[in-house]
Amino acid sequence: LEGKVAYYEKHAPSFNLIFLGDSRTYCGIDPEGIDAILGTNSGNLAAFAHWFPTQYAQVKDLVRFIPKETTVVWSIGHQNFNKFNQTINRQ
Repeated sequence: LEGKVAYYEKHAPSFNLIFLGDSRTYCGIDPEGIDAILGTNSGNLAAFAHWFPTQYAQVKDLVRFIPKETTVVWSIGHQNFNKFNQTINRQ
């Protein structure tokens, strides 16, 4: 993830669509396929085991590099808002 973010920070103006999220976004979004259909230049910055608290920290760090005209798709899974999951799993 750090390498993907570092690459994006250096090349942000060349992307007009980015995807953020967890493993569902990482595995389920194919930038090349989407770009072929939409005519975009997209990047997938999602990662495995990347739930909302870590995603939020990443977005806070990343937001200053995202050009104003870039479309951001941030996928947040429902399990992040489960009232029975009140603790952070550090494993």
